[in-house]
Amino acid sequence: VPASETVELQRAELRGLPASLLAELEALAREAIAEDALTGLRLVSARWLPPPDDGQFVLSFRPGGEESACGLDVTLDTRRAEVTEQRTVNC
Repeated sequence: VPASETVELQRAELRGLPASLLAELEALAREAIAEDALTGLRLVSARWLPPPDDGQFVLSFRPGGEESACGLDVTLDTRRAEVTEQRTVNC
């Protein structure tokens, strides 16, 4: 609010997740997507989506583990065990 020069936090989010969850998410994504789509790519990062998309995660796959390399980002819905979106990046 400009008049009072104060800031009121409306919402705070941390989108990290436990490392122990990564293997399960990666396996679900690899099962739910076309077999050749992730060939030569490995999981380099993951984040969860806040409500109303709870239960969904964005997984980033890249060759060689480099986040800036050409790769694929997938949105995984864990409740339905399916990939709802695929997006090529940096290609």
